[in-house]
Amino acid sequence: MLTSACRSEPEPAPGEASLVRAFGQGTLAHRATPREGYAGLKLRASGERTYVLEITRRPDSTESRRFVAYGESEQVLWRLDEQPQERFTDFTVHPSGDVSLGVERTADARETYDLVRLSAEGTVRVRQPVPRAETLPASDLVGLPTAPFLMRSEPTAGLVDKWLPWLRLEARGEDVVLAFLTFVDVPDGDFGYQKLVSGVMAARWSGEHYGEEWTRVVDSEHALLQVSWEYDEFHWRDAATQPLLAVSPEGRVVVGRGLGAGRCGALARVFQEISSQECSRLKRGTPHRYVPFAYTAFSPTGAREGTRVLAPEEMEEFLVFDMALRGGELALGGTASVRPRDDENLPYYPPAPGEPALMVPYDGYVAVVDVATGALRSTRALDVSEGRGDHVAALRWTEEGLLAVGATGWDRWNSGMSVSRAAEPFLALIPEDGGQVLSRRLSTGSPDRHFHLLGVEVRGDTVLAVGLADAPMTHSGDGGRTDLMTFGGLRVDLR
Repeated sequence: MLTSACRSEPEPAPGEASLVRAFGQGTLAHRATPREGYAGLKLRASGERTYVLEITRRPDSTESRRFVAYGESEQVLWRLDEQPQERFTDFTVHPSGDVSLGVERTADARETYDLVRLSAEGTVRVRQPVPRAETLPASDLVGLPTAPFLMRSEPTAGLVDKWLPWLRLEARGEDVVLAFLTFVDVPDGDFGYQKLVSGVMAARWSGEHYGEEWTRVVDSEHALLQVSWEYDEFHWRDAATQPLLAVSPEGRVVVGRGLGAGRCGALARVFQEISSQECSRLKRGTPHRYVPFAYTAFSPTGAREGTRVLAPEEMEEFLVFDMALRGGELALGGTASVRPRDDENLPYYPPAPGEPALMVPYDGYVAVVDVATGALRSTRALDVSEGRGDHVAALRWTEEGLLAVGATGWDRWNSGMSVSRAAEPFLALIPEDGGQVLSRRLSTGSPDRHFHLLGVEVRGDTVLAVGLADAPMTHSGDGGRTDLMTFGGLRVDLR
């Protein structure tokens, strides 16, 4: 059952927990940097420091990233900039304060994924290629070469725009787990750029370098369907293709991803974790608007524990952007629109009173599932804007429930993917007891440019979030106006 509940600026009772009080009585502060500037893609806290992976787009449409360590007062302690022919993909923070950063060398033909280990002070301890996969079981290699991973991503823009990574990292103590999407390594120089395979690796840190502990194929050979254009800066296309990764304190690993037709067929063909008939049933609607979600769990030693699928029947449009693991529960966040009954159309709404009803209704979607069985424990619809579009871009578990951030207040036409009204940032706290969702929305007064959040973290009783300010909408660059496709950065604090 889908329940919808959002309440802005609630009145907390005396003695309520700190985040509840922050959502009820706290100050929502924000700082926006003008375009062109650096926007936050991912945020993590470690003691008094915060680490942010940031991106900028220049007027000539080129992009670059940087990795920044900030102090408690947001001063830059140190930073690492992308060099030419590099792409920063993801990072994770270890208990020691060290950081692991994923880097792709875009000019090389193979083995392009690197791991960089940094101290808390920014000293590079080691930079090395991702270890070669030497422990793959034969059962994973049906129809694949013995060494299947080219460890190379898109050589140029095409299938995806690569804001969200094909190489994702999560700490496992001082070690690291990698989830990756790569082209298949085939002989004779044929890189097989339409043949993809995804994998997961646990790499052990020796104090000097990373070495492979175990590796598994997640999805065998498949292709990705060319989908619609970029959904503004919401990363709609990337979300349908990227791997998601979560690691429990005990070392259990969960890899999530959108289950397109190719990936579903690979699961049926090689791992028999889903039937070909079920794959056919899941292929409904427009592929980039309704994307079933799958996750595969692995034991701490790499034993495959099966794949579960979330494909809500009541949804007409559905896409997952992020996931978060805690114990035996996996939280998923994204966006969805409710499927009409019988053969009726979606309940479109007008962009303004008295105008035709042409806009698609989206709510932010949050679900919690049992990792072992895939059973749905709860779902929430976040209608922060009370009618207009909402989506959840990032999730974090806290002791007081789930934190969600994303975009609210946008309008999308019912044909194509064009957005006609821009988004504003929101934060939500979803209590575990099924109580009222608490939300805060930042009003920017900018219906023609996007402001929204892509990363969230908690430090003490403060919620920290990063994202984009003054970012372009779908048709901002029409007529060659690439200068209008730039954006600035956004940081939001709630305390």
